[in-house]
Amino acid sequence: MKKFILVLLLCSWPCLIWGQDILSVEKSFKKLPAAGLFFNQPTGSIAFLPKVGDERYLDWVATYYLLPESGFYTLHRKSNYFFRVNHKAKTQEVSYLGVLAYIIYGGNYSHRNPLHLTRNDSKWLPGEANRSLDKKNYAYVIPKVQVADFFQAHQTESIKKCDEILTFTWHAAVETGSPYSWDYRSKWHNAKPPHLDNFLTLLNVSPTDYGAAITAHLIQFSTTNNPSKMLDFYFNADNAVGVYLHVFSPLGPEFDKEFYFRIK
Repeated sequence: MKKFILVLLLCSWPCLIWGQDILSVEKSFKKLPAAGLFFNQPTGSIAFLPKVGDERYLDWVATYYLLPESGFYTLHRKSNYFFRVNHKAKTQEVSYLGVLAYIIYGGNYSHRNPLHLTRNDSKWLPGEANRSLDKKNYAYVIPKVQVADFFQAHQTESIKKCDEILTFTWHAAVETGSPYSWDYRSKWHNAKPPHLDNFLTLLNVSPTDYGAAITAHLIQFSTTNNPSKMLDFYFNADNAVGVYLHVFSPLGPEFDKEFYFRIK
């Protein structure tokens, strides 16, 4: 019996260490010596673009700060944070990138628009019969819809109910019909920071006195061996003290990443 308990503890130890160390050990960005080296990184790699503050400049990116792995990082304070994902692969497949930024504000900060939901400018399909998509691909959801409502919307089994809660037909299928983002709703439901209380403590923010907002993107893309169109996303964290970022794609685990960013 003692031997069994010892084996069980040893098997669970890596999980305990990961849950503990994800915030206690700060990771470092890896600055690439040349911009052309980005697409030499493994598929799904993510780089922070520190010199970009507006999407107009995404065609002239020269500086890449690679995030080598999921974990805890520090970002210098600015308004808009842009990132690029390596979607170079040997085969061509159409899918989407799911991005959720849980943005944390110190004190009783009231964010004007708690939810910012977008789809990129691609051919999206409703995903099922008797449903149509909003003509706009984005929504600064009205203030009465709160962060908690986003997670509640993804607990329901009904896409109709989800649309009603979000007040926006956000979920969609890619142009080939599959994948359909609603089929991966558990990804969004589970995207609330799993170590939120510890993160708030690290940020010197009281769990009973903080504000939060969500920026969530659906970005349709195609893997390719010769990338010409970049796979980029951003979030605005003006006045924020920290951000939890979750990124995934139905294409595979190589796109699955989670980051805790302290902003200072």
